[in-house]
Amino acid sequence: MKTAALKTIGVLWLVLFLLLSACSSNALTPQQQALSELKWNYADDSIELTLTADKDLNQYDGQPHSLLLVVTQFAHPNAFSAYAGSSQQLSKLLLMPSAPPDLIGLTRLFIEPGQTRTVRLPRLEGAKMVGISAGYAHLDPQRSVKLYRIGVDVTSTGFFSKTWSACPKPLAIHLLLGPDALLRSQQSRLAKPATEQPVEGEISLPGVSQ
Repeated sequence: MKTAALKTIGVLWLVLFLLLSACSSNALTPQQQALSELKWNYADDSIELTLTADKDLNQYDGQPHSLLLVVTQFAHPNAFSAYAGSSQQLSKLLLMPSAPPDLIGLTRLFIEPGQTRTVRLPRLEGAKMVGISAGYAHLDPQRSVKLYRIGVDVTSTGFFSKTWSACPKPLAIHLLLGPDALLRSQQSRLAKPATEQPVEGEISLPGVSQ
């Protein structure tokens, strides 16, 4: 009888140990917890575009022309890819005077052949990504759109007891506007909840081959 009781207690301790181990393995690290509590708030001048246009920008009929750029902000890439699947959808986006319900923000810019221009935009509340669409005469999405992700900083304060926090980073985009395409760009930093730290920069657009 005593042996049976000891066996029962042993089994109970084993079950308790396994439950505690499972809880421990599923627990978030302090950094992951900070990311899960991340707020995508509004921030002034947190998106910087440096645009360099080729002297033969948007060339057709043997002549260069000014180029319309539409800069959009949104939370999920599918919101942008819906407008990059065809020339018709791209044209629809380029003609919009303001952001439709599935996008958070829309800014229209014009750039002239040979011009270099720097534009600073606020990061709108809830925006995690930035899309750039160009109104080249051919309206080919594969040559006319770029998608960028806004990065996140995870930092700690305190020495003995650290407190972790996460916040969106500023995004800088350096884009070369070629005669008939948006050329490969460089990105850099200015001076279900996410548990992985987003890294800023250009990413592939779902459904559009590069």
